[in-house]
Formats: sequence, structure tokens, C-alpha cells
Amino acid sequence: MFATLAAGCAARGTTVMSGGEIDAERLSRRSEQKNAGYCERSGCDSVPEVLVAPAPTYPPELLASRVAGEVTLRFEIAESGLAENPQVVHSSAPGFTEAALKALAQWRFKPAVKNGKPVRLPASQTFEMRP
Repeated sequence: MFATLAAGCAARGTTVMSGGEIDAERLSRRSEQKNAGYCERSGCDSVPEVLVAPAPTYPPELLASRVAGEVTLRFEIAESGLAENPQVVHSSAPGFTEAALKALAQWRFKPAVKNGKPVRLPASQTFEMRP
């Protein structure tokens, strides 16, 4: 079950974020895996909600060049509500990667629920970085 979640907790169905959105539809499609501990689109009681989602800090070392870029991370929303096991899918600059990983480490979620219990859910997020 993939879900779009925003810093303001409003779902907008987009993967691109400048600070706090997660793609709900992509989360839903990906988690339709039949692995234990995950829920299918129709099998979850509720989808995850973003509680805390600080935006990445633009790297000072890239500020002089005024370069824009993006980082796409794949991770899991754990039963605890933490973002775990982040993997870099794409990054336009190493400085952006570090900033996105630091921001994601601070994200907190209300996890997806299946049969009344929190469950793990795969997720991915693209962070836009602009000076």
C-alpha cells in the first residue's frame, strides 16, 4: 500500500516533494507484495500518515554554484513509524544525497495498520533541491 503523505498530511498523489510529500499511490502499488508484515491495497485498515517531515537543507557547498537537483530514496516505513533501510535510487549530486538522507532520518509517521496492528510499508520519495 503506497500512500502520498505531505508535511501538512495532505495527500496529493505526487512523488515530487520540496519538503514533505510521499507518493501514496506508488506506496500502494509497491506494497501489494504478499510478504508477511506488509499489507495489500485492500488489506490495510489505514495508510501511513506523515507526522514530522523536515525538508532537506540545501548544501552550503553547492550554494555558490546555484545548482538545482534531486534525490530519490527508497525506504520502509516501519511499524514504529520510523523511515528505515534507505537506499539511493537516484541523485544528481553527492551533497544532495547526504542532505536527503539526513532529512529522511528525522521523518516520523503514523504507520499503516492491518487487522488493528501497525505494519511495515515500502515507500519511495523524490526530494527536489533548489537554491
